[in-house]
Amino acid sequence: MAAENENPERKPTARFGPLWRRADQAAIAAIALATVVMIGGYSFVQAKLRHRAIDLDTSQPRVAVFQVDLNQADWPELLQLPDMGESLARQVVAWRDAHGPFHDIAELRKVKGIGVKKFAAMKPFLKPIVPPANEAAANR
Repeated sequence: MAAENENPERKPTARFGPLWRRADQAAIAAIALATVVMIGGYSFVQAKLRHRAIDLDTSQPRVAVFQVDLNQADWPELLQLPDMGESLARQVVAWRDAHGPFHDIAELRKVKGIGVKKFAAMKPFLKPIVPPANEAAANR
């Protein structure tokens, strides 16, 4: 008869507790706090006592400098120049193939699409062209 008095719609409820016991949680919190304190202490020792910290405000900026040789570079290398697109780089290579090597970097202005402003932007990145007579003397 006891089975007849039970409500069939009533479902047993499962009660879930915390994943870790209170003592385990306290131990993890203590370890995390100790880690933060040790990292802070190490940073303080390195920065103040050993003077090994990097001061980003006073560090000198590093500048990567590259120069392109107009007579040796293929179009992918010419793409690294400012204001140089793929079609213009291919035009430079085509002009060099049609007219021979550049004798001076100013000859780059003869390529259609390179005006005064583009040439001025590219000039710092162009390797100076040494004339063939001076090249032999420079190699001695």
